[in-house]
Amino acid sequence: MGKQAPKRYSLEEILQLEVKTGEKWEFYGNYAVCMAGSSPNHSLIQANCIGEVNAALKRSKNPCQTYSSDLKLVIEEFSRYFYPDLSIFCEKLNKSQHIQYGVNNPTVIFEVVSKNSFRRDHSIKKGIYLQISSLKSYIVIDQYSCSVQIHNKKDENIWTFAQLLDMEDWLVIPALEIEIQLKEIYRGVEFDNDIDWEVQENELIYRTKIS
Repeated sequence: MGKQAPKRYSLEEILQLEVKTGEKWEFYGNYAVCMAGSSPNHSLIQANCIGEVNAALKRSKNPCQTYSSDLKLVIEEFSRYFYPDLSIFCEKLNKSQHIQYGVNNPTVIFEVVSKNSFRRDHSIKKGIYLQISSLKSYIVIDQYSCSVQIHNKKDENIWTFAQLLDMEDWLVIPALEIEIQLKEIYRGVEFDNDIDWEVQENELIYRTKIS
């Protein structure tokens, strides 16, 4: 038997489902993904990033505000909404006119990659995020190895890309005028050396090695 096609949802149906169940769903246009619980590494990296960003902003007396993954980011022109792991806003929140509690003007977005979100974070979300006019940096952090990718907006429709692979490297975020060392992002994280991966049909498949 072939794979069952995913159920299609309208925006209104998903918003009603969130209210009814109390669950968070990300809406991709005509399908949605329920936000399941995260791994210990994911949670720790997210917490480290929030702490380090807030501390760096405070040191530099930067008034930008940091928000956790409970904040709903709405991309109005594409009728999508997501819950980034971390988002920073340097202007007053611009509230969505169509979706309650949604906002649409982030300056910086962080996503921590999981094995289930790899393709969405690196491809689908990236393609949408980089079209947000207010966005200056998009940062993707791997939870399985030391790897941080950053897209910085250089000019209108021009983005630069860099990948950091060493714990001693510094993540520089020009839009916030701050920098964070990778060893602080990964503080306390224990990588699973028994995890192997391969790319299959544009998805990153993680497998546990069996000795």
